[in-house]
Amino acid sequence: MKSRNQSIVSAKKLEKKHGFGSCIPTRWTVVILCALTNGLSYTMRTNLNLTIVAMVKKTNTTHFETCLAPGQSLEQTQDEVEGDFEWSESMQGVILGAYYYGYIVTNCFGGQMADWVGARWLVGASVLSSGALTLLMPVCAKWSEYTVIIVRILTGLVQGVLTPSLYTMLAYWVPLQERGFALALVQVGGNIGAVVTAPLSSSLSQHGFAGGWPSVFYVLGIMGCLAFLPWIYQI
Repeated sequence: MKSRNQSIVSAKKLEKKHGFGSCIPTRWTVVILCALTNGLSYTMRTNLNLTIVAMVKKTNTTHFETCLAPGQSLEQTQDEVEGDFEWSESMQGVILGAYYYGYIVTNCFGGQMADWVGARWLVGASVLSSGALTLLMPVCAKWSEYTVIIVRILTGLVQGVLTPSLYTMLAYWVPLQERGFALALVQVGGNIGAVVTAPLSSSLSQHGFAGGWPSVFYVLGIMGCLAFLPWIYQI
């Protein structure tokens, strides 16, 4: 098996022969795609944390300290019942934590799997399957809360290998003196994905199609499936 130093030399030769132009070296094209893929994975990881607010019915109660406006009745001060599901707070906690039950299992040996299978196909499969599972969320939620837990565990399982696989790929493509900056870009890509998810999920839950909150999973799921194509084509 070739060492990583030999692989980096081979990558540089390939970059000179099959580069994507003189402005962006191929290794930085790989870094940019890794950052975008990591950001997209974070959107599919955190979308339920925000969308569940629109999915669950709110408590229809009135507080005694509520002041009535002139001409306003007591019924008009009650909170509007929203959402489709009557999940208890404990069940919501289990649903939100289910992702990490699967994530911690595969995250431990994701780097070894990348060496065995190949980081390119492992990352591609992770993104594609995450997108497909995200698309299933609205249907599974209307079926049962336990199917939501299963889907979230599976999403954690397939995404657990992604970050170690990305780091394995960078170890082969990026020279040692550039590796710190490349790793920072990939991490920043994930943080941006998490930040973007908040306003996107809020907007789609209020104004999206298919009843609001389901559009969050449809949009992000389609994006995850489509991201598989440029990843496999470019990497």
